Amino acid sequence: MPDADVKTAAAIRDALEYLAAQQDDDGGWHSRTYGSMRGGAAITAMVLFGAAHVDETLRGVHGARWRRGGEFLAGGVDEQGCPRNRDASMDYPTYAAALLLPAADGLKLDLGRGVRRRVVDYLLAAQLSESRGFEADDPHYGGWELTGDLRMRGVTTGANISVTCFALEALAGEKTEAAEAARKRAVAWLGRCQNMPDDEKLDDEKLDEEDDGGFFFQADRGNDANKAQWTDARHASPRSYGTATCDGLRALLAAGVPAEDRRVLAAAAWLGERRGLDVVPGFLAAPAVDPKTGEAEPFVQWPQALRFYYYATLARTIDVLPAGTRDVRREELRAHVISLQRDDGRWENDVHHMRENDPLIATSLALVALGST
Repeated sequence: MPDADVKTAAAIRDALEYLAAQQDDDGGWHSRTYGSMRGGAAITAMVLFGAAHVDETLRGVHGARWRRGGEFLAGGVDEQGCPRNRDASMDYPTYAAALLLPAADGLKLDLGRGVRRRVVDYLLAAQLSESRGFEADDPHYGGWELTGDLRMRGVTTGANISVTCFALEALAGEKTEAAEAARKRAVAWLGRCQNMPDDEKLDDEKLDEEDDGGFFFQADRGNDANKAQWTDARHASPRSYGTATCDGLRALLAAGVPAEDRRVLAAAAWLGERRGLDVVPGFLAAPAVDPKTGEAEPFVQWPQALRFYYYATLARTIDVLPAGTRDVRREELRAHVISLQRDDGRWENDVHHMRENDPLIATSLALVALGST
């Protein structure tokens, strides 16, 4: 086995040992960093999703733990298919549902009679469309949001490209009319989040920043959730950035858009031109530190705060990046992620803005990155 493969396998084994040791007696994983995530549904789904991406020969030693985690999640799925915490509270339910389905498939978990179907139906119902009080001219129409509360009509925290990407991937195998209609709505929504060049500009050596082929986070263009900010003073042109572009690319493919489609090619070209891994690409350079406080403006932390999410989502796009660069990109990403692992097997971000300072989150994301390259 090549040295790189040996190092990767060792890093994965250490990470799985760390996660196994963090499992609670009820079978779930519960955040010890954030009280709002202590209920365990979202964290447990993320841990299982991470484990599902690594080779079975490495994760198999902890098979009983993954099964208990699946039982913990399945036991919280209500009649609508929403994965809830054991106290019936909701904890990022759309994420939990969208992560549970591929995790169960990858780990070969038996969710129990009817549970999978209910989760699929929940994800379809959670899309922001007419059934939830949204019309086609609404900027959020066709996407998915964080809350996933089916009782809310015409009210949303905002469809975003991350949740939408995971929902589409979870539903990719569904061939029903309802799933096909959901994908069609989602593709239209994705178009509102891509800085897409005109046909004649697509082959230009350098595209303008406003039509560079990358993606931003929300179709509500002036929303601060578009973390890389804007290229104009009116906040009409959100800047493309790495995590959103990876998610947009994955979402297009999950929705059935062909790999040779110009929208996919434009996003892949954006990512292909940006090789750095120390920070998420697409953000402005950090301003000078304030000499009085020793701190910079909070937004400049986003390129660091999103790092582990970027590694996980980037790893899942490498197969469609420009040919001739893919093997190198895989090697670079593996080596970089392994270099950040702590001695006890965990990963942890020093920046807290996206909760990657919770080692359960960062470690699960790192496993996705290593298992996908």
